[in-house]
Amino acid sequence: MASTSAQILTSFGHELRACLCFIEKASSAFDKALITDGLERFGKREAEKLHFLGPKVRRDANRKRPRDVNYNPKTLYLPPDFLKNLSSGQRQWWEFKSKHMDKVLFFKMGKFYELFEIDAHIGAKELNLQYMKGEQPHCGFPEKNFSMNVEKLARK
Repeated sequence: MASTSAQILTSFGHELRACLCFIEKASSAFDKALITDGLERFGKREAEKLHFLGPKVRRDANRKRPRDVNYNPKTLYLPPDFLKNLSSGQRQWWEFKSKHMDKVLFFKMGKFYELFEIDAHIGAKELNLQYMKGEQPHCGFPEKNFSMNVEKLARK
């Protein structure tokens, strides 16, 4: 069962506020969410750019594979060649997310909360959020809807 509590963290690099919503089995929610519209729109990009998420090559932060007894599904190994091609904001998001793969990360940007990449698929599927324009999976909502969306997601 998911916890309804949320932990607010401050991200210093870009003065963004990040909120982690604790959701049990977020990776399976991601797998289910990707089967929807996101697969059609972002599937090719994700297969190429995010190849390290694939079940045959995925590793945790200690480079253990899922079949290893010491594998930690809450973390993710990020290949250096992937990180070097990211903007500073994207790198910040991925580095933080790679330590919290079992959580949904909400970034507060101005008066909105934004969900990116993996979390955008969950937001689109579970919160009925619309993907924004662009190549990267991305969706969001006004800050006034934060409590409602966190509660809705935590109940799922």
